[in-house]
Amino acid sequence: MPCQVNLGLMFRTLLDWSSLKRHTQTSQARTMFRGAVLVLLLGGFPVHTLTASEPVLRINRPAPDGLVVAEVNLTPTFQACGMTPGDWRGLRGYLETGDVVPLQFVPAVDFDAQSNFLGTLIVSLPRPDVQSIRLRFETPSQLPTAWDGTVQAGAVRIRCDLQHQAAFPVEFVYSEPSKTFHVSRWADRVHDRQLGSFLLTNDPQPEVTKLSEGPLCTVIRIRARYGATQQNPPPGQPSAVYDWIYFHDRPLILVQAVASQTSIHPWNEHHFLELQFNQKEMPRWTVADPMENGSFANTQQSRRGPQWGFISDDDHALAMLAAGTVLIYDAPGEDGNYIQACGERAWQTWDTPLVKKSVLIWLGPTEKAASQLALLSQAWPRREKVVATTLELSRLLAELRAKYHKLPAEERQQTWWQLAAEELEKRGELKQAIAVLNGEMPAQWSVISAGELGLILERPGEGVAILGLYDIPQGRLLASSQESPLFDLTLQDTAHPESPPRHLRADRGWEIVTAEQTDAIKLAWKSPRDLPGAPLEVVATAEPNAATSSLTWAVSIRNVPSPWSVRQVTFPQLAISDLGPQGCVLYPQGCGIVTPDPWSHNFQYQGRYPSGWTTMQFLAAYEPTLKTGLYVGLHDPFASTKEMAIRTISEMRLLEVAYEHPAPDMGKPENDFTLSGQAVWRLLRGDWYDASQIYRQWVVREARWYPQLGEGGRQDTPLWMRELPLWALYGGPTDECAEQTIRFAEYFGVPCGVHWYNWHMNPFDNDYPHYFPTKPEFPHGVETLRKAGIHVMPYINGRLWDTRDKGLEDWQFTQRALPAATKNEKHEPFIETYGSKESDGSPVRLAVMCPTTELWQSTVREIVLRLFREFKVDAVYIDQIAAAAPTLCCDPTHGHPLGGGHWWTEGYWHLLEKVRQEKPADCMLTTECNGEPYIRWMDGYLTWHWQYDGQVPAFPAVYGGAIQMFGRSYGGGPTRDLALRMRAAQQLVFGEQLGWISPAVVNEKENAEFLKQLAQLRWQLREYFYAGRMLRPPQSDRPVPTVKADWQWGGTRWVTTNAILSGCWWQPGKSRAVVIAVNVSDQPVETTLIADLAPAFSSDTPLRVEPVGPAPAVTAETSPAGVRIPLTIPPRSAWAWQVTPQ
Repeated sequence: MPCQVNLGLMFRTLLDWSSLKRHTQTSQARTMFRGAVLVLLLGGFPVHTLTASEPVLRINRPAPDGLVVAEVNLTPTFQACGMTPGDWRGLRGYLETGDVVPLQFVPAVDFDAQSNFLGTLIVSLPRPDVQSIRLRFETPSQLPTAWDGTVQAGAVRIRCDLQHQAAFPVEFVYSEPSKTFHVSRWADRVHDRQLGSFLLTNDPQPEVTKLSEGPLCTVIRIRARYGATQQNPPPGQPSAVYDWIYFHDRPLILVQAVASQTSIHPWNEHHFLELQFNQKEMPRWTVADPMENGSFANTQQSRRGPQWGFISDDDHALAMLAAGTVLIYDAPGEDGNYIQACGERAWQTWDTPLVKKSVLIWLGPTEKAASQLALLSQAWPRREKVVATTLELSRLLAELRAKYHKLPAEERQQTWWQLAAEELEKRGELKQAIAVLNGEMPAQWSVISAGELGLILERPGEGVAILGLYDIPQGRLLASSQESPLFDLTLQDTAHPESPPRHLRADRGWEIVTAEQTDAIKLAWKSPRDLPGAPLEVVATAEPNAATSSLTWAVSIRNVPSPWSVRQVTFPQLAISDLGPQGCVLYPQGCGIVTPDPWSHNFQYQGRYPSGWTTMQFLAAYEPTLKTGLYVGLHDPFASTKEMAIRTISEMRLLEVAYEHPAPDMGKPENDFTLSGQAVWRLLRGDWYDASQIYRQWVVREARWYPQLGEGGRQDTPLWMRELPLWALYGGPTDECAEQTIRFAEYFGVPCGVHWYNWHMNPFDNDYPHYFPTKPEFPHGVETLRKAGIHVMPYINGRLWDTRDKGLEDWQFTQRALPAATKNEKHEPFIETYGSKESDGSPVRLAVMCPTTELWQSTVREIVLRLFREFKVDAVYIDQIAAAAPTLCCDPTHGHPLGGGHWWTEGYWHLLEKVRQEKPADCMLTTECNGEPYIRWMDGYLTWHWQYDGQVPAFPAVYGGAIQMFGRSYGGGPTRDLALRMRAAQQLVFGEQLGWISPAVVNEKENAEFLKQLAQLRWQLREYFYAGRMLRPPQSDRPVPTVKADWQWGGTRWVTTNAILSGCWWQPGKSRAVVIAVNVSDQPVETTLIADLAPAFSSDTPLRVEPVGPAPAVTAETSPAGVRIPLTIPPRSAWAWQVTPQ
């Protein structure tokens, strides 16, 4: 089906942006005619101007408490209204009724009344339904000229020492009960690894100004210099301006900082608001999310709060939030403990002229801290809520929006680009917004329609940016490149490797930008201004597909000049718009996690692919009730190394998505780059399951790791493994393994496997890879277990070689293994440590081996084959292969590209292929976690790490039937029994083999009975899981109760699920489906499950619903879309119903 491509001029082929402008001018009559037609379609807007209109603040989604804090630039608004701005202190706000709205304006550091009326606007709305405020200037009140250093924030009095600590607060005086909390020092600083640290608060002569004191807050501005008292001043003359905004009637302090340097110096660290204190004053810490807390105990450990963190005693708390990650450090002594804002950015290089950071400080009672911070972290106002506009433009946009939704679908396809006037308004381009409303398409725009997905590209100067990515029928902005350029290239000067890297962005800094339109869109950026005379070129193509409403991108970098080397390519990168409180994001951690409304809090996710925590190459943001959203995927059939990053730009209510590719041959000059695979943006009319099916379709068609499947699933996996319902986990005394596991298998009455740890003489995670000789009891134990029909799978590691591999002796590492170890750019081996210790108490240091080397391939192969041939085990578990991310090995003697690329996965593919060719046919291989690209060479994935709140079975929805997933880690704690039921039920409905649990579970009557019920049901349903596919999990027709337990994963890990966990699986070869429901709670639950079976049966097929096992017969309603099964399921019960054609 052909796609519609509208570049403003329909018939051009190859042109640069300047020729596009000339061509547009010569075609002005046609453009204006088209604009007139569009105006008529929208109801006949006359040509409008804004002169004499009134400046207005439009407020979207205000916080429930009415407090609005937003950065605004009012210059475009005043200019559009023909106003001369007055004194910023006299800016006032009014409702349409004329009532005064409390308002204060805090000018930015670079404020200029005529050209840059920029600053922070603080407003207190009288009612939650207020959506706009009119702005006027009045005569300002006079400010007091002196300040004694005291100020109030709610009920807490703050004292600042004007002679020390750069006038930062030194005491927080709480009331009810009374307490004075003393700050030891503020350690805000810049740091260079060679030069050391330069403190800000040591400046003996800071400029301290009471900037504003109004109805809402007192604002203190402090200017100070880093390292002002040090003999050798810091390079670049770094300084900072801090605005301390103390709210009068709220226990809040907003701190906004701008650090600057006159010349660029690459500081290795930049620390913002690091409050050091004595732990006797605040002996406890709490961070979230997830919630963790404890007491300071001189552990020298840091605690991270992605949402917020606070320090406290029994009655008083001081918290930080809205600041990225809050870092709390437990120092080795009483002093030196600290709580720090923007902790994740403190150790990021600062190599720009400016850096901005901010934090909200909350002061209050300890007992209310967690609940208050949870509310504040979601309600704290952000910039995207406020738009500075004019009364007239605001009215016109509201009219456009109302009329757009009444247009026929075909007319929306022609006019949707006019909705971008809203984005122009947000950016302060008010006159341009009026022009677009009048039907005039800007000459620098390119407008592309791919079915129901619309894209507007623009040239904002010397580059290309994405103005908007739209859901055309709904007229909804899905994403843009605001704050997130389409690409960002990192280049290194190999002749001067110590010099800062250069960044080349898509939206700026290019001499030439060209666009070519055939069936696809080809963009080229040539001659970066930062590299004068360099022939470097970036080429990106976007292929629209109307049938799928998608855009498929490719990118390459050519003619990289010496001595420059491409180190990293970030592509694609975009900022997904706020989809509302019902919006969600799916990301590929473990089996897949869905986080609701990530725009309203400090959401962060980052991981290197492929690994157990970044298992697939796609994500999705969607609004399930409105059926709109965006699928973003990297369809890379070779599984190249890449970082996936998602983070909230909270002040703008955007969700930034980026794929970061370490370049092959990084560090070598002239290393051109071509993206492996393609990037896909696709309109999503569904939820996480629909997104997973988009990815599945591509995987089955193109991924190199997808195995061949027959009617019975994978024929290269032994049938016993495909059918196996239950696993025991054993690591105790070797001579007791057989007895305990046989008792386990006899109790459950189904085939079982045992994953056997510590069967070798050397300690766990020590002296790898020397596993032989085994413990004396191991061979007999294997024989006894196999005679009892239990399948034996011992543990080995697939990545690591101990650097002291014979006790404390470097036996073979340096002599034999070191050449084959992965190495960094300094040719140092990558070393990892875990919990294991040497005999002298020092950590075991394990080198990561390179999978492309013959030494490591032959070492792993020999160990595995010896276990199969000599000890007759049924399977070998090769640890870490699908769990640990690739290293960026830079050893040129290995023969692979240096750093990035897909050599890591291909190395393991070759290693495992040789093992599979030589192993016995009835034996199999497994590994840890579920990084996808090893599936074809593995028979099972240990999914022990699927332990998170918000989990969904996205991975089984893609790979169900292609590999057997087995095992969860079962923790302890006071809620362990409920947690066991929740985990086991998830395993069943997700299609996993159950257990990976101690054989001693048979001694726990209620837990054992529940697990036995599930294991026997899974045994009955086994063909669905190895020869079938997962369908969409059934939904309930009403809200059902939820349960919550601490899953004890890496400490406290609270997980909430529905009391009823359900799943649906389809076996195409036998034309049947099954609906599964498990009640994990202690109470019966009544509901009706609605199962969508449309993919499994044709719409005219009458269906029969029959119980499986203990489930009762039900009177189910069937329809072309599926079945509705009414049930009242008893506590701790698992039921299933089979659906077949009548």
